[in-house]
Amino acid sequence: MFCQLFIEIFIRCSSLRTSLLCLGLSLGCLLAQSHSTADQREGLYHLPDYVVTASRVPQSIDQLSPSVSLISTQDLERGQWHSLSDLLLQLPGTFLLNYGGTGSASSMFTRGSESNHTAVLLNGRRLPSGFSGNYDVGQLSTQNLSSVEFIRGDASSLHGDGAIGGILNLRTRSADAGEKQELRAELGSDATARMTYDYAYAQGSGALTMSIDRISSDGYRPKESYERTSGNLYFEYAFNPVLNLDFQWLAYSSDLGVPGDERYWAGEPSDEHNQTRTELWSPRLRFQLSDEQEWQFLYTYTTNQLDVLDNAWGINGRYFERVHAFDCTFEQRAKSGTFSQLLGLSLDRRNYHRSGYSDYRYRFQANALFSQTIWQFDPLTRVQLGARYSSYNHSYQSGWTGNLEVFRRLASVEGMRTFIKLSRGSSPPELSILKSDWEDILSEDYDLERMQSFEWGIKQRLAPHTEWGLVYFQNRINNLADSEYTSTGLIYSTVDTNQKGMEAFLNSALSDTIRYQMSYSYLDAKVSDSSRDGIYFGSDIGSQLIRRPMHKWLLAAYWDLNTQSTLSAQWMAVANREDPSGVRFEDFGLLRICADHALTDRCELYVRLENVL
Repeated sequence: MFCQLFIEIFIRCSSLRTSLLCLGLSLGCLLAQSHSTADQREGLYHLPDYVVTASRVPQSIDQLSPSVSLISTQDLERGQWHSLSDLLLQLPGTFLLNYGGTGSASSMFTRGSESNHTAVLLNGRRLPSGFSGNYDVGQLSTQNLSSVEFIRGDASSLHGDGAIGGILNLRTRSADAGEKQELRAELGSDATARMTYDYAYAQGSGALTMSIDRISSDGYRPKESYERTSGNLYFEYAFNPVLNLDFQWLAYSSDLGVPGDERYWAGEPSDEHNQTRTELWSPRLRFQLSDEQEWQFLYTYTTNQLDVLDNAWGINGRYFERVHAFDCTFEQRAKSGTFSQLLGLSLDRRNYHRSGYSDYRYRFQANALFSQTIWQFDPLTRVQLGARYSSYNHSYQSGWTGNLEVFRRLASVEGMRTFIKLSRGSSPPELSILKSDWEDILSEDYDLERMQSFEWGIKQRLAPHTEWGLVYFQNRINNLADSEYTSTGLIYSTVDTNQKGMEAFLNSALSDTIRYQMSYSYLDAKVSDSSRDGIYFGSDIGSQLIRRPMHKWLLAAYWDLNTQSTLSAQWMAVANREDPSGVRFEDFGLLRICADHALTDRCELYVRLENVL
């Protein structure tokens, strides 16, 4: 790792005028052309403190289990988080493996599950997952986001395929009133440069937020340059008290140098580079029939194209994915607030086309009916029951999945809540396992990948700024699809794995000006059975699953030095990881240090150091 320094200019104004931007070599300035601060933004932006992903209905974070994390607007800003992959490294219960520098491909492992088992949503719309099923979080920025919701554990009964490990929901900012424009410029190590323009407007029945982001970097390795241009737009309009429309758009285009694995390739780095173009278009209609009844109709269209150019084999390849998804839900709530019922229909149509290395097309269809019922039996006890029936367009077996959650507030212990969750989920294998360059889809050889999980947790608020929590989990994932190249061709296998572990956190304050957060995650994830021993990425039965650390520590501290200055630091460390060759990775830690100082009411100074350790 190499220490990296970043500098930033930030212009915020109600009416953007031409401004002179000046960058220093080691410091960044923030110039504000109106008397706006982070707190005053609440007058324009609607900043929710509730979570919708866990149950598809708004719930306060205080009512949810320790398996749910909410990263607020304030957290995003004071931590200077611009990259989603950097932010995910600082969350408990998950590990992100980056295959290079800025913008490189990343694999996310949540509680020891596979990297294609955690779904990524944008305002409830699923982003395209790509050929390997790995959501390309390295391509996503945090611009125009109000919060990030992360639910660890099986969520497939509500959110469908690819969610047996968890759900990551990125929530776009929503404007309340007025107009605001912001311009950011940042320079950093490795010739990194970023420019971001944000716009927000709300008046009467309509509201709009938009962000355009441009980043480029030479990378810390030769021939690892990266360029990306992205846009995020969210529009809301209330036709009348009954009918509401919201529309989400996301697009990005990037070019990434891929020099290759320095451990295995001799000579000069590869000239390969990957070009990615992704778009999402998604309108949603809401019919608020009454305070107790609501219909929602959501359509999402996404495309994802990856071009592999100038690789070592001299073959250019293209992978293209097109997805049409439709969700319809009806929610019935009791006036007393003690009962709610959600019923839904989901239709998913995915089309894949790969060319270059080989040429094939593949179509995947999934239809589902799902429901969720929430009972508030008394002021202390709440029960949630979810169910889903899914069917597919080929040999995957149709069937039921579901979850049961019980929440209990302990009357004898002030501020303490406990919860228990049981679930069964399923997900199709990733396409890159089912389809090689030389062989056809072998779906008849595989069943759905299935999970059974148990969670128990406890959370207690000791004071207004002090809370601790603990969750223990046990998972069993059966029928994981795997393949391995040999001299005689591909060998196929199915594998069973077991995961158990715990996550603990403490959020508190030493004083009114010093706040801190700490957490520890433990994971014991092993291969329990296999149709062919030693095939699961070279791992034998009983061995630890590769790439997933057994221990992860997190610590963050925020210090308001005075009314003008803030200092913060975030530290992450992992230990006991195994790579595919059966050799332990070195333990490592990362430290980020951020600071800002308000020189005047219109000018701030920003500094950020990354990879200090």
